[in-house]
Parts: sequence; structure tokens; C-alpha cells
Amino acid sequence: MVRFYSIVLGILGFDGVLLAVLAYAYHAKRFEPHRISLKESMKVPDGERVRNIGFIAVLSLLAVFGMTYFIYPYAFHQNPTSGSRIAFEIVGILLVYDFAYYWLHRLMHHKKLMKYVHAVHHEVHNPTAMESFYLHPIELFAGLALLISCTWLIGPVHI
Repeated sequence: MVRFYSIVLGILGFDGVLLAVLAYAYHAKRFEPHRISLKESMKVPDGERVRNIGFIAVLSLLAVFGMTYFIYPYAFHQNPTSGSRIAFEIVGILLVYDFAYYWLHRLMHHKKLMKYVHAVHHEVHNPTAMESFYLHPIELFAGLALLISCTWLIGPVHI
């Protein structure tokens, strides 16, 4: 299990650096000619935006570690596995997750869910890399639970 969480931390560290580079590139004057749109990404004060993104990033980390801790023996293994099996696992999880997330996203557009949960996501009109974390906590947990469920469904998968 230590190996699994080390890999997850490595991936998250890489993602954090990548997001920082992308945020820098978005705001740097040097890259301004390459932006698709120069419009403001959202009409939310910077402080509120940063607080939400920071909160969701920490909550995401805790949710991933919490959810995977409880299902680890049922969803993951470290046994020797062929490359074709690993490719099947990756493609399988992504296909099932993408299909299921489409329906989850459609469900989020239901009047009550839209008003109280998914509307946060729609406050972003011109998204940047950092705004991918601008979510309501319920939407975050739903998406992560769906990913973990798809992994369990296809699994157990090689870490």
C-alpha cells in the first residue's frame, strides 16, 4: 500500500507543478498573444476563488486517500501483470468512467442539483487550469467516488 500512495503522491506532485506552470503561463505577459481568450475567467473575487480552489484541492487529496484506503484490497494489486492487461485496465477504467461521468454531469444539470451544487462549476466562463478545481464539494466527491467505483468495477487493477 505504501508503494501505491507513493505513486499517487508523485503524480499529485507532478500535477501541482504542472498547474503552477500553466497558471504562470496564463498570467504572464509573454504568453498573452497565445491565449484563446483575454476575457476574465470568472466574476468571483480573487480571494474567494483562491480559497475555493485551495479547499477543494486539499479535500480532493483527503478524499482520494480516504476512499482508496478502504477499497485498496478489493481494487488494487501488485502482482506481476502483462503490459496488455495494464493497457486493458487503463482503457477500461477511462471508458467506463467517461461514460458514467457524462451521465453524472447530465444529472448535475437537474434543477435542484444545478441550483445548489453544479452552479459553482458554471461560475467559470473562461476556464484556466486552476479553475478545474473550482467545484462544489458534493460534485468533487461524486466525481471521485465515480472514478474509484469504476476502478473497483474493472479491478482489481495493477497499481
